[in-house]
Amino acid sequence: MKLKLLSFLSFFSLLSFTWAGDVNPYHLAKDTNWYYHYNFEAAHQSELAIEFKDEIDELFSRIKEFDLIGLNPSEDLSSFTLYGNPQKQAVAILEGQFNASLLLTLKDLKAKKEFVNGYQVYQNKKLFATIHEDKFIVVAKNKEDLSKALNVINGLEPHLEIENNLLQSNAIASAAITDIDLAKHKLEKFGKSFMMSLPIKKISYSLKDNGTSYTTSFNVLSDSEVTKSLALLASGYLGLSETYLKNLPKFKAFVKAIQVSPEDDLLTVSSTVQNQDLRPLLIHFLEKAKNYQQKKSTK
Repeated sequence: MKLKLLSFLSFFSLLSFTWAGDVNPYHLAKDTNWYYHYNFEAAHQSELAIEFKDEIDELFSRIKEFDLIGLNPSEDLSSFTLYGNPQKQAVAILEGQFNASLLLTLKDLKAKKEFVNGYQVYQNKKLFATIHEDKFIVVAKNKEDLSKALNVINGLEPHLEIENNLLQSNAIASAAITDIDLAKHKLEKFGKSFMMSLPIKKISYSLKDNGTSYTTSFNVLSDSEVTKSLALLASGYLGLSETYLKNLPKFKAFVKAIQVSPEDDLLTVSSTVQNQDLRPLLIHFLEKAKNYQQKKSTK
């Protein structure tokens, strides 16, 4: 599965407000230090996704790859998980009810006469994949990582133990970085900053559907002094943002609702926005996506 397809899934899942759900720790290897997960099934429980279902389905139908195999991501896909570790190993897991072999061959992942852990291998120039019990597509960079991922799913290798504060029972979205030193190393190419020298331990993110509103929350775990400093910095940025909101009225509801809450060694920056305030922004994104698809089809 190439990055182009993953980009499609990520972008359109955002439009349908199905951008992540509770990650399944039994699918993550024990040495995982970052993960990203979203759950397409959350769309069926989202008020806005149901309201705009026809418009979202129309956008999906314009994607030729999906149309060729009769795939509707908002109905046929259940979840998508991406995780990795310090050794640069990365695994993607796509879950749903679909013709997995067709979906793989669309991205040049062709069936081979070899097997990993008893599962047939699909391969292109960069990736290895397999179909797990007609429910999961598992993708990795090499056969060793693919084998390990399958063992984790099958309970043959230890899985990640996730702290309760990183799991949100009613979250639509979830992500976390637990190896901050690795993250800082990756960011060095963008230039050093005082943020890289801070003793930050963990960062997590969640998006919750409250029925008539959505809550986005970022959590930073550090020490109490750093928490206080980051809270002041965040509050300062919020104050400056008031100047720019005059030209971005659609985003005003997001920024106005942001709350900065420092508590001991945990800083939480959250925003709860009502569906009625999100509706204009969603309409804006849907229109932009529709125009993009129309221009693409005329080329």
